[in-house]
Amino acid sequence: MGNVHRRFLVFGLLALLVAVVAGSGLELRAPGVVHAAPGEVFTKVDPPKLYAGDFSHGAAVPAQANPTLGLVGYCVEVDGSGITVTGLVNGFTVTAGSTITGTDYYDGTTPADSTDDVYCATIQAATTGTSLKLSWTYLEGSTAATIELEIAIVTVTLQGWDGVVGGAATVCTVGWDPAFLTGKASNTPLTAPNNLDKVDAGDWTASAGTITGVFKNTATGEWCVGITAGVVTADIDVEFSFYAVYRLSTTSDDQLHTIGSPTNDIVDINDVDFSELRHISLGGQMMPQQDANENVVGARHYACVVPSAVGDVLQPNNVSFSGSGANVSGLEIFHDGAAGSPNFPGVVDGTICLGWTSTQPGEHFLTLSFTKNVGALGLGLRNVSWDTNGDNNDQDGATSGPGNAALLKQWNTISRTEITTGADPRDPDTPAGEIITNGSLTRPIQFNVASGRFLSGRLPLTEWVFGGHTGPTGPLFDLALEGVVLVVRIEGNCGYFLGDGTPPANLGREITGVSYGGRFDRGPSPAEPGEPLGDGPDDISFTIDDDGGCNPSSVVRIAIDAYYPGSPNVFFGTETVDVSFEFTVGTKTPRLAWAGDRVSLRYAFSYSDTCPLAANTVVFTRPSGQPGGFVGSSPDGHTEVLGADCEAEVAYESDMPGEVDIEVFVNGNEYSKVAFPIFYLAFEDVTTTATGQLNVSEIGDLSASVRGWFVGNNPSGRPAEMKPDGRGVPADRWILPTDWETLRGDADSRRNWPSSAPMPVAYVTFAMEREDVVNNWHTGVKNGDAGWLVLDGTESSINVNPVTGIPSVLGTVNRPRILTDATDLDGIGTVDTFGDFNLTYEGCLKNPHTGNPECSVDDMAGHSRYYAIADYPRRRAGTLPPATSNVVQTNWLWAGYKELTIVDTDSPTMKYVVAHLKDRDGYCDAKSFNNLLGIPLQWEIDAGDGFIVGLEGAPSWVSTNKRAATTTTFDTVDDFGRPLNEGIAKPTVDADECQAWIKVSNSMLTSTNVRVSFPPPPSPPPAEVRVTGLVCSGPEEVTIKNMGTNVVSLAGFSLRSRPENYLEPEQYLEIHGFLEPGESRTFSAGPNAPALDWQYTNDEVFVDGDANDWARLSWNGFEMSRMHCDGQVVNPPIPEMLPLDGEGEIVIDITVDFGAQTNKLLEAGWNLVSAGRNGKIKAALAGNDDNVIAIYTWNGIAGRWELYTPSGPSFLNTFDSFRAGGVYWVQVKQPFTIYVPD
Repeated sequence: MGNVHRRFLVFGLLALLVAVVAGSGLELRAPGVVHAAPGEVFTKVDPPKLYAGDFSHGAAVPAQANPTLGLVGYCVEVDGSGITVTGLVNGFTVTAGSTITGTDYYDGTTPADSTDDVYCATIQAATTGTSLKLSWTYLEGSTAATIELEIAIVTVTLQGWDGVVGGAATVCTVGWDPAFLTGKASNTPLTAPNNLDKVDAGDWTASAGTITGVFKNTATGEWCVGITAGVVTADIDVEFSFYAVYRLSTTSDDQLHTIGSPTNDIVDINDVDFSELRHISLGGQMMPQQDANENVVGARHYACVVPSAVGDVLQPNNVSFSGSGANVSGLEIFHDGAAGSPNFPGVVDGTICLGWTSTQPGEHFLTLSFTKNVGALGLGLRNVSWDTNGDNNDQDGATSGPGNAALLKQWNTISRTEITTGADPRDPDTPAGEIITNGSLTRPIQFNVASGRFLSGRLPLTEWVFGGHTGPTGPLFDLALEGVVLVVRIEGNCGYFLGDGTPPANLGREITGVSYGGRFDRGPSPAEPGEPLGDGPDDISFTIDDDGGCNPSSVVRIAIDAYYPGSPNVFFGTETVDVSFEFTVGTKTPRLAWAGDRVSLRYAFSYSDTCPLAANTVVFTRPSGQPGGFVGSSPDGHTEVLGADCEAEVAYESDMPGEVDIEVFVNGNEYSKVAFPIFYLAFEDVTTTATGQLNVSEIGDLSASVRGWFVGNNPSGRPAEMKPDGRGVPADRWILPTDWETLRGDADSRRNWPSSAPMPVAYVTFAMEREDVVNNWHTGVKNGDAGWLVLDGTESSINVNPVTGIPSVLGTVNRPRILTDATDLDGIGTVDTFGDFNLTYEGCLKNPHTGNPECSVDDMAGHSRYYAIADYPRRRAGTLPPATSNVVQTNWLWAGYKELTIVDTDSPTMKYVVAHLKDRDGYCDAKSFNNLLGIPLQWEIDAGDGFIVGLEGAPSWVSTNKRAATTTTFDTVDDFGRPLNEGIAKPTVDADECQAWIKVSNSMLTSTNVRVSFPPPPSPPPAEVRVTGLVCSGPEEVTIKNMGTNVVSLAGFSLRSRPENYLEPEQYLEIHGFLEPGESRTFSAGPNAPALDWQYTNDEVFVDGDANDWARLSWNGFEMSRMHCDGQVVNPPIPEMLPLDGEGEIVIDITVDFGAQTNKLLEAGWNLVSAGRNGKIKAALAGNDDNVIAIYTWNGIAGRWELYTPSGPSFLNTFDSFRAGGVYWVQVKQPFTIYVPD
């Protein structure tokens, strides 16, 4: 159940931050390093690196220390005996800035012995720094020891290189880690197994210019994007989105990041009077770096002069190559995009470019001179290098940089090639089993009944090419090469390569590409004409899906030939890997069902024209001894003839929990077998949670999480347990959804299993512990439950417990106190709660006049103790019992007040007595129940002198002796916080309060006692007001009319209309003003209803043409009148009283001390006056302002005289009030009496 008005209280995780001095920065490509004290070590250290701010194992994944359920977290599997820990977090601490998000402890199977104990912790990395340190402190006997685990923190930033008009700006990542990062698009939607190190242009956004494409600088490992603009463009903002991926087999720990910002102003496009050389990537993007990717000899490389244009001239004899070892072969000069010439996507058409290669390993340093003939800046002969203007191209304003400003290009020979399952073979932490060069693999396959062939899914491989050369500083080796020609082929008649797309393109049994960053990258082909070359490594994927040449005994040999590029290509060598297959029975997604449920099993497959297996017998079978049986057949098996629609279906049910392993096959075809696993569950437990503390008029949350158990073929290792509600659960049971990931195992082998358990529907009945107890303030009964449960239309039962059959005592149709609702796919049922009913007022004071509760802000007004009962959807007598939850409590607090204050006037004989009121929900409005707006207050001077000489709000009246009065409360702000009744409102106690007041005169300056009666809520309607007109189309209108004989204030009334949907509140308009007897008023509704102050609405309030739509007038929860769009009117009788709430009448009195001043006769000239309390000077003068020249007082703190002059300009005054204890000099024109506060 949901509600748009729910006010959420979010309870954060307890963050225990321990200040530990961080170690030196870690090499980010290294795994976590364990520093072990003698005895114990961290045994589970994955993931070895975290992106800054990330959760180590997923945001909502708890630590798990039970090995039978699969360890989750960084764990210590204790080896020694006598090991114990102390503290709230099982001995774990973490470097300051990082946070422990959860810990778990497993006591093993021998509680008296610690040798099988396990401790695990999950953490959140700090948002800064390069490493964190997780520590575990334990006691070995009485001796303390600490072990530590260092975990790298990875942070990616962006670095920009400005571009020029005619050339691209470039933005690159800094700190990219291909071992666990990938672009957002490659992992959207979230899928497993995850991609890694895949980035495309869609992962980047730029505030201006055009993104030309992306490339990977394999020399640095960073990803870059090119941006061009045809005009000068300043302050281009760039953002990049990517995922951190920690386990390839699941998406539960994938975490999205966006770096850069909408205001990072990272690059500019400038107009310059010089040109520079830029490398061009394999994919045709401009690269800002001085050194480019490592080319193999014979591969063609390109560079361009930026900016330049058609008409500019570069002669071959003005191109200068220097360096060692490398030669220059096949030099060509051209304008980008010219006929017969390359057209690079990241280069402006017409730019001068040159291409060349080297047939020898070594290095080139390139500079040149060209003639600039086009443009307004820098015409004539230009000398060009990578850093022509000497600014080092790093945008830091300094000119220090490489001593050689030439463009650098390196050329390499091939030294080795390798095939892996994904990892970099140069990484010392790559397991030997992942390097499969000239080796073999075994992969599972399944049978496709529809085609009679087999399925393997996508099988990925990674080809690596390494080489080296000798540079000025010596030999360089194991460099990832670019440009090696690779031909990948399948030897034999089984299998084919896969491309991209949905479904993936079939690329046949031979694909050709080149190495990019040392890995295979393919370009366009007939099957993929739009596949770009040089957009990043594609790697190799193949499959045997529905290939008629494949069977379980097939062995696929994949051969990879590597060539030096040339005419013709020069062969380097061949590697192979043999892939064999193991047939496994096809498995459907496991079905989860509660004991007693009936599960329908459907065996079906698609076909073209007619079902090829129609009339064949389909066999359903399961092992004997498993619970339940086939409906209408024998428990262990069932046969069905396959129909013309190629479908066979049977139902299965079980009254008891357990694992059922059903296999279905076409009789006589062993490969047609499909498994249908069913886990029949019994209730493990029901855990309720509720919002702990709320205002009585806020909506709270109440939820119940239902878990189920079953005993399967494999024991879990859990002990038997007796539940608090008296149910026993057996040993070795599995608990869902808790154990789902452990049961699923490797996502690669069970891809049809969803990432989370699809829990079956259970029915949860939410109830109150003391629902039947009527609270009573006066008799002291306060153990009953307050409030009710909020309906949303999805309930299956209201006010009756379907398990016990006991009905609600205090619940009503509109305010139920027992609700039954269904759980969702996560096993959670929810309802909303509301507190304003059957209150205890247990934290309120006793009103001395009436004995009723007198409540103030934050007083405890009631409580609700909730529990839940989960029942099976098809439970039969004598089978499993329902499960009862824990009890949780919500405390309901008062947010309102009723107070009196005294406000001075300019005369000591006149004072206001102001009533301040707030509804129990903390507002003054007409929205909820038991409102205080528009209600009558009774005033009485019951002791002392004085008379009532003024009052507000209206309607109001004063008795003939002017010692009693009635006023109507008014609002001080509207629902949008805009001031109301500014002409009559007095200073407020708090924002958004109701007020009313009287003005009392006492010329005797004695004390006056004023008593105010606040009526018991809810106050009855003040008059008969009805809806008399309704226009539901075009300009919408609602008309109301005062049918009574007295003036009525509209304060406290509201107009309401049918909500947009049943989960939304009613459309609502707060109304103001007064209606004379017989007067009508029309309120506009739509179009543009929100601008007319309607709330919870769209542009129009009413649905045009819907005769059942309506408007109603409401007062304090009572419906005064309703009119439908078809003209039907419902006008219920106006009651003299509404059903009273338990708060009752409140009477408050206050003494107005008019004599609290000293009457002093002032003489003409200077007079010394002292004040006993604070008070306004204007009131003390009592109308004698013109007789005062000036009043002075000394400000000892500021060291100056402060001035008040009633007859002078106001800007001269530095104070306007007497303060307690102050001494004042008063200069008077002629004698008068001053009333000084005493």
